[in-house]
Amino acid sequence: MKIAILTGASGGIGRACATRLADDGWQLMLVGRRTTPLAELASRLPGHHEVVAGNLNEASTRTAIVERLTALDWAPSLLINNAGVNQLSFLGDCDEAEIEAQLTTNLIAPILLTRALLPLMARPGQIVNIGSALGAIGHPGYSIYGASKAGMRLFSQALDRELGDDNIRVGWLAPRATHTTMNNEAAQAMQKALGTRVDAPDVVAQALMTHLKRPCTERFIGQPEGFFARLNSFLPDLVRGSLIKQLPIIRRFTHPA
Repeated sequence: MKIAILTGASGGIGRACATRLADDGWQLMLVGRRTTPLAELASRLPGHHEVVAGNLNEASTRTAIVERLTALDWAPSLLINNAGVNQLSFLGDCDEAEIEAQLTTNLIAPILLTRALLPLMARPGQIVNIGSALGAIGHPGYSIYGASKAGMRLFSQALDRELGDDNIRVGWLAPRATHTTMNNEAAQAMQKALGTRVDAPDVVAQALMTHLKRPCTERFIGQPEGFFARLNSFLPDLVRGSLIKQLPIIRRFTHPA
């Protein structure tokens, strides 16, 4: 029996990934904030799936996942840390609570959940952390979101090496802009103004299935974002110049409401 834990399951990318995984024979523990959309998703997927609703930023939710797995005698061989939030805003327009919420949800909570689940995971196993091209390209308006995803990128790389002799692979899967409700109207309008290519959630889900069959340390989805991410590693000032030219457009969409 193939068992997977999927966080952020009721969002656009989460639902697409859940569908692909269930069709491939995975038994899922679907994790999200609200019971109703999770239950609706579980009911329409083939097979039997469990639901855990709660805020992963709270220890009680992470404990509930561990307790449910133990009660079911499930040993998951796959953990997908997909839950996340973002906010298009310049740093000076963010308050402390908004900054802490992004960093906690996108970085601290998945690290703590991974730590809690490692002893329960089957071997061989995989951990896939859903990242973002913005975790490799410092894009104006996404300094906090980018920092959180960059943190997950290095966490994934380091943990993969820590577990190198424990038969668990850890990978960072980085979508580019994707059609989900996480991107508000301002973000969508900016993407259109900049001519940014935007993928459907199923593109990410398909990339996930490819990653599970051919695991690697990190995988970028889409071009030219993947190219710019690599270029930024070697020639950051070149990418900086390109993005600074876009600042007049970006500023139009980053004013606080």
